[in-house]
Amino acid sequence: MEAYNQLNQEICNVDAEQSLLGAIILNNNYLITVQDILKPEHFHYTTHQKIYSHIIYCVETNNIVADRITLKQLFETDPDIKNDGGVKYLSVLLSGASSFGIRDYADIIIDCWKRRELKNYIQKILEKISIPSNSFHDLSSELSQKIENLDIDEQTQPRPIANVVAEKLWDMANKKNDEIVSTGFIGLDDKTGGFNKGYLVIIAGRPSMGKTTFSLCLAKEIAKNDHVLYISIEMTSKQIISKIIGNEASINLKKIKLNDLDKSELQTACNAGERIGELKFNIDYPTKGITIRSLKAKIKRQVEKFKTKVVFIDHLGKIKSEGKTWSKNEEVSQITNSLKDIANELGIVIVVLSQLSRAVEQRQDKRPQLSDLRDSGSIEQDADIVMFCFRAEYYLERCMPSKVYEPNDYAEWERELSKVRGLCEIIIAKAREGEPQTARFNFNGSYGRFTEIQEQNDSY
Repeated sequence: MEAYNQLNQEICNVDAEQSLLGAIILNNNYLITVQDILKPEHFHYTTHQKIYSHIIYCVETNNIVADRITLKQLFETDPDIKNDGGVKYLSVLLSGASSFGIRDYADIIIDCWKRRELKNYIQKILEKISIPSNSFHDLSSELSQKIENLDIDEQTQPRPIANVVAEKLWDMANKKNDEIVSTGFIGLDDKTGGFNKGYLVIIAGRPSMGKTTFSLCLAKEIAKNDHVLYISIEMTSKQIISKIIGNEASINLKKIKLNDLDKSELQTACNAGERIGELKFNIDYPTKGITIRSLKAKIKRQVEKFKTKVVFIDHLGKIKSEGKTWSKNEEVSQITNSLKDIANELGIVIVVLSQLSRAVEQRQDKRPQLSDLRDSGSIEQDADIVMFCFRAEYYLERCMPSKVYEPNDYAEWERELSKVRGLCEIIIAKAREGEPQTARFNFNGSYGRFTEIQEQNDSY
């Protein structure tokens, strides 16, 4: 084996390579879980490449077990392996074997390989930069294409069903489920099945229904456990944090906006600020229009740096498509399709806020429907979950009859208003893992807060 003092200069993980090979030699069934993504060339060390290739040859071609006995001849005769210790090195691999997280070891090995490939390619680009005849555009395109090729996720390739079964059984045995992100609200999780990795979630509503406040409440709850990125093209970072402080500290948002807090409230806000600072929550406020391409780059950096699992975007109408489109409908279709692709590619959840068309206002029943999604039917098609924010209180307050001239109508109006005061329906119009349902929340606009109403206490 190459000298250990060289490892710091090399992009590799010898422990991951040794542990994975040792585990497969002890139990060839583990080969199933990695063979679809891990190739011999992904290993850094020539010795490990040869051992892995030979294991595949034994198991796949000759249909014989690859263990300490059948591999002994390879370790005794191959020049590279003999230089690394021969049969003694076989014992080293077996002593360091670990089957726990073997798929993760494969991901580490592949990541190191990609970095080595990129490093070598950048060195070639650097040699070309000083040559005036090589245009910057060509060099940039060449490097971008290389990165794009390296970035292709091997897991998107067709996989044998046995591999998927093995992974699922391992998850079940270890009670592991990294496919689902909890919304932080038990009832909402129950009705939606949670947010699955790769989901595009739409939160829609007419103005003043509270969709931004609801999205911030969701983001805050999720950020207690998983990293969240909140991209607001509507509000500044300070406006966003004002809403979160109001929510956490139970302080009127108007007072926070005007910085008009007394000494006690300021202390309460400071205490809340400490708790908020512990959240896995990043805020981004683009100061100019954002395109799908720049959005993807921004999200990708966050995923790589923080392992971000959920991205919120406020809102859909502010995103610009790439290239020319002939109608707003076509533009929105292109955007939602791209957002869904990004969610799938990066293995994250993307939650997008969207406006509803004015058609809602023309109906007697103001509850939103999927057909009310503004500008495109593709929103409904691309989204995995569509949720509408609806507050009957908002509409009732705006049709108050005269207390003097219509006393009976006013009394009835008061009774109806009392039933819905402070309530918000989260209408789940589409859920890939469930049926259309409604979750009910108490809404406090003064504090920017949504509180889930438990079903057993729900008399609405």
